[in-house]
Amino acid sequence: SRAMLNARASITLPAPADKVWAIVTDYAGYARFPGITAAQVRKTGRDHPAGVGAVREVTAGPSSFVEEIVEFEPSRRLAYKIIESRPIKIDHELGWMQLTARGDHTEVEWVTRGKVALPLLGTLLEVPVTFIVQRSFERILRWIKQDLERVSS
Repeated sequence: SRAMLNARASITLPAPADKVWAIVTDYAGYARFPGITAAQVRKTGRDHPAGVGAVREVTAGPSSFVEEIVEFEPSRRLAYKIIESRPIKIDHELGWMQLTARGDHTEVEWVTRGKVALPLLGTLLEVPVTFIVQRSFERILRWIKQDLERVSS
């Protein structure tokens, strides 16, 4: 029995979708986000450097995630799959960022779904892992919002 990981965060950002898209597809730039200690592109995408087939590695303190981009719709949708994770193994279904233009603002929804792949412990970790991931997503989205507000003021 493997536990579900299902985290979701959303925010409305004070910038047009193409500007938000430029931020969320600058994978090495993720290192600027709160809680992220390192970020790098391991492999560029097939048709676009950040596109389908691109592989990014994100380190958050003691945890690291290697993610492959599986969907890439400019200024609209970015989806990824965690292909490696340490120290907790995640059996990842899919993660995605959906951008919806609202005039000169953009609504962003960030979702990730998977399982904590640890026998016995998985069920115990399900709630804290989901909570930690959701809090991380929220902190990053709020940071992006504050950053955009600083730039525009």
